[in-house]
Amino acid sequence: MRVTVFVVMVICMVCASEAKVANLTEACFRCLCMAPTRCSAPKRCFGDFCGPFNLSKDYWLDAGQPTLLNNDPERKGAFEDCAKDYECAKTIVAGYLEKFVTDCNNDGVIDCLDHMMVNANGRYDCSTPLETTTVGRRWLAAYEKCKVDL
Repeated sequence: MRVTVFVVMVICMVCASEAKVANLTEACFRCLCMAPTRCSAPKRCFGDFCGPFNLSKDYWLDAGQPTLLNNDPERKGAFEDCAKDYECAKTIVAGYLEKFVTDCNNDGVIDCLDHMMVNANGRYDCSTPLETTTVGRRWLAAYEKCKVDL
């Protein structure tokens, strides 16, 4: 009985943490990893960026330093190991967006396009239209391809 209650509590905690970010669905996560890596999970980092979402250590720090289960965020390699694991990397993205997402395009709704704009433009200037920069156009093209699944 105790194990069942514990499992239900953990599941509810995970659901509650993912529900804090509006419209951050599995389909949106797939859109968010399409632009930087086409959702491939490289076995190693490239420069300062790792995993299917091409995350930086600063992004991870801003997200609250999530780690793989039973890992210590202070351990050397904790960021890299989490960022290269799709499910753990999703917790990084969710933590970051929970902290920084806003209605970037001022349409009155926080949706996957806003999440894309935060990731493409950065947290300080997410309102820059994606079509105005090279990086933004790459993110917008990825969004246009995957938005049908949202």
